[in-house]
Amino acid sequence: MLLEPDLSSTMEHLLKQVDDIVRVSMVEGTDHDYGHVQRVFGIATMIAKKEDADLELVQVGALLHDIGRGIGEPHGEIGAKRAREILDSRGRPTIEVDVV
Repeated sequence: MLLEPDLSSTMEHLLKQVDDIVRVSMVEGTDHDYGHVQRVFGIATMIAKKEDADLELVQVGALLHDIGRGIGEPHGEIGAKRAREILDSRGRPTIEVDVV
């Protein structure tokens, strides 16, 4: 009998890993520091629950939404590439990476 992987614990592990990366990547003392990411995470979580969205993917996206800041401009494009690298390197399915 094949066992299905426990995706909830896998996603929890991913959220922790991404949170750790973001925490050290954000520049403190700016408008877009880790506190900003935490606020966006909280708001995104509330909206995802209300809209019955994929909570974990929304949360990963919220954590990574400003990952390109401090690397260069345009930070959105740079951040999207960096987010893809982070998720690909952790073996996330292409469909999840594309959504985030």
